[in-house]
Amino acid sequence: VTVENGTIENWAVDLFPEEVSNFTASKLTLTVDGIESYEGFEGTAIDKGSVSAVNLSGSASIGFYINDSANLKVSASSADGGEYGFYGQYNDKDSYVNDTANTNAADGFYEDDSNAITFSQNQANDNPTGIYDYCDYDGAVTLEHNTADDNDYGIDLYECSGESKKGYIDSLIKSNVAEDNFDNGFTDYYSFGASYISNVAEYNDGYGMILEYPADYTVTSNVTSD
Repeated sequence: VTVENGTIENWAVDLFPEEVSNFTASKLTLTVDGIESYEGFEGTAIDKGSVSAVNLSGSASIGFYINDSANLKVSASSADGGEYGFYGQYNDKDSYVNDTANTNAADGFYEDDSNAITFSQNQANDNPTGIYDYCDYDGAVTLEHNTADDNDYGIDLYECSGESKKGYIDSLIKSNVAEDNFDNGFTDYYSFGASYISNVAEYNDGYGMILEYPADYTVTSNVTSD
């Protein structure tokens, strides 16, 4: 299934692929009014796919909602000024690359109960939380080269580790920037085995980096300052 080059507007959900394989959406504008139309994109049970250059216009309850999907890449897309920018749950090996989620009323990026999610080169500014992954020990997360500035919390992780037949799967948080947030730059609870490498957390009103109950963490070459 391929959807590309156009505008979809003022449906309750503008684009709703469900139970499809090898799905592609590209170069689209999804328009919502926040009254009769609430979500820009809702993808459920997608098995492999790509969503690229899909931009939300208007105030959505959820800009992009992705549920129970695997190997879906969302890239170069934006969801600004709604409630949640990008919201995912029960996903496996999905990725967000070069996406933008600014000035949302809840979180820029929110993920829960998912495995092996990758966040790379995204921007999440001026939200209550820039990037929040509630892994709940369902899997690890990879975050590289993301920016989370001017939020209440910059990057917030919870129980982000998992297991496979070969052993533990550990999270990697590398080369991210969290600055000028009203509370903590980086917050992590119970993510066994996580590696924090070359991150920058400056000018936050709370802690630059707070790791609660760490176990077997690697923390190296990070910068934190007032």
